[in-house]
Amino acid sequence: MNFLFPGMLWALPLVSLPVIIHLLNRQRYQKIEFGAMEFLRRAIKRTRRRVLLEDIMLLTLRTLAVLFLILGLASPTLGPGAPIGSRAPRAEVVVLDYSMSMNRRVEGSSAFERASEEVRALLEDLDPTRGDRAALILAGTRATRPAYGNPVEVRLALDELEIAAPGSAALAEALESARRTAESLENESGLTPMIRVYSDLQASSWELDGPLGEALQQLATERRIMTVHDVGFDGANTGVLSLELSPSQLNTRGASEVRAVIRRFGPARRVRASLLLDGNTVHSETIELAQSAEHEFQYLLQPAQVGVRGVTLRLEGDELTDDDARHGILRIAEALPTLVVGQSATDEQADGIFEAVVRYLDLGPTGPLVIETEDPYRVRDNRLDGIGLLVLADPGPINTSAAEAIVQLLERGGGLCILPGPSTEQSHLAALWEHIAPESLHFDEPIELGEDIARLAILDDTHPALQLFLDPRWRPLLTEVPHLSFRPIRTPVEDASINRVLRFAGSQSTDITFGDALVTWQHEAGRIALLTAAPLPLWNLMDQVPGGTLPFLLDLAQSLAPRASHPNVVEIGQEIAVDLPGAPAAVALLAPDGRRTVPAEPAEPLSGGRTRLQALTEVILPGLWTIEADLLEADGLESRHVERVAVNPPASESDPTPANSEAVRIALPEGSQLIRAGAESASLAETKTSDVRLAQWLFSLMAFCLIAETLLATLLDRRRG
Repeated sequence: MNFLFPGMLWALPLVSLPVIIHLLNRQRYQKIEFGAMEFLRRAIKRTRRRVLLEDIMLLTLRTLAVLFLILGLASPTLGPGAPIGSRAPRAEVVVLDYSMSMNRRVEGSSAFERASEEVRALLEDLDPTRGDRAALILAGTRATRPAYGNPVEVRLALDELEIAAPGSAALAEALESARRTAESLENESGLTPMIRVYSDLQASSWELDGPLGEALQQLATERRIMTVHDVGFDGANTGVLSLELSPSQLNTRGASEVRAVIRRFGPARRVRASLLLDGNTVHSETIELAQSAEHEFQYLLQPAQVGVRGVTLRLEGDELTDDDARHGILRIAEALPTLVVGQSATDEQADGIFEAVVRYLDLGPTGPLVIETEDPYRVRDNRLDGIGLLVLADPGPINTSAAEAIVQLLERGGGLCILPGPSTEQSHLAALWEHIAPESLHFDEPIELGEDIARLAILDDTHPALQLFLDPRWRPLLTEVPHLSFRPIRTPVEDASINRVLRFAGSQSTDITFGDALVTWQHEAGRIALLTAAPLPLWNLMDQVPGGTLPFLLDLAQSLAPRASHPNVVEIGQEIAVDLPGAPAAVALLAPDGRRTVPAEPAEPLSGGRTRLQALTEVILPGLWTIEADLLEADGLESRHVERVAVNPPASESDPTPANSEAVRIALPEGSQLIRAGAESASLAETKTSDVRLAQWLFSLMAFCLIAETLLATLLDRRRG
């Protein structure tokens, strides 16, 4: 036996007080002898046993009254179970949905605030002095357990949470954490914990076919009882579901098309959309959104300032503000320094691939590329300094020193475009090929079809070089150009590192194929394209269709331009890691809210003198993040390098559609229940009811003893005269 208030046991000696009073009352009488004493002794002897029994009954009632009073105040318990005069100790494991949808406000309050109030009321009913235990598990982008054990500490951890995080809910991971936590509480205290889940029951979070269903099945296998509290609201929402920049990297003379999808969940509404570039509004418009409809936002952005620019599409605030803005990154550079390597045709020869490539890519001072040319035998490491793109235009043999210089260019992040023609055999590139090409990738000897012709078939219409040809009106400018001779590329289909973009197909049916025409892959930080469908009058008629050939070659060249190998756009819960062109002497991380911090981990070295910096292991704040790094140059000086990363919330959290409550109820373990917010579970109500009834028992017994003693004493006084 143990006691919740053992200090009251010091009053137990007071139980003897009625006995002491009784003995003192007996001693206050004096013995007086008189003549009729003998007759009195005989009368008392006849009634002595009855009087003694009556006195014992009175003394017992008085003693029990004092004993019940002291025990009631001390609250004794029998082992770890039910207390006398109080309820049994309880253990509660609370899983709180910590996802973005919980912040949606309806009628002045959010589902998260509603859930927090209910959890706070539950925790306030727990008392650590009674042996109660609790734990809080947050179902955010990953499950966390901020507090465990003492209910007071759990309540303090809950009070620190103002709003839910703008991410998704890892409910399956949270339920697995709850299962392990319940097992730990059971082993430590002998109590059987109740698992309570507070959620808005959003359909995207409660997909029962998958990890969540498996987690519920595991709880059912262990016979765990749980209660799901639905704190969701009916209502609407408007969100920016996607934002794309095409292209996301361009020069100061280019333009990028901004495309976004805005979705209305609920009744029709008019919203104001604003497009911002580095925080400054460049365009605004009012959008009429029909009921449960999508709107495609489009705008042509033409920025002139060089740098890593942040693009934001923002809506006026509504029920859920976290998804009213979406961000992207636009990289703007000066014209790309491009070196075209090849052998010029003699006066007796017709123009070859080298002359055609220079003619198409060199668009003058206002063009996106700054074109230089060089002979293959003069390619050295110092010749490639400052070059962003190298084009091998039917170069012929490439020697070892040139191959080493090209490999170093790729390690620094430069691009390489290989266009083999009649002058270049596979063996001519052996010194380079062994360092940069995937195994089994090669191009064959030229094929001459004679009277038949081949055309190009598109295998990957998402490649940046093919954006013009997504429009059916312009696609024939590329796919209907006849090719009489060509070098087919033999590509190992099972190699996922190779992207197959174009292939040579028969003139009548694409079922007849001769091999690939354009493949791309990556080596270190550089991008490589192998194109055997370059303009060459002896082989094809691409020169006669410049309206398709020019944008194709130009977009292909720009797609190989140096760019960050790290992702520019990440989702809440992911890491922010950037690749830097050198070793940083100092780094600062600037958050969207203006806070400035220093990354804890140093940058890791990569090939080509580059480094990789993990600025943040898990980002929880959406917006535009900036990394400022002071890089050490070869001359010992420092240069400022700026990178930016856009962080967006998951689009699935914008949809307030609730899950099928009946399906959720069926998926819960046996004995569990699903209840709406504000309604108490039957088990909790019974616990509170029994708590009040048990607390009165001992005091009720004390009152009964006092009343019985008073009635008995009155009756005896009347009988004894």
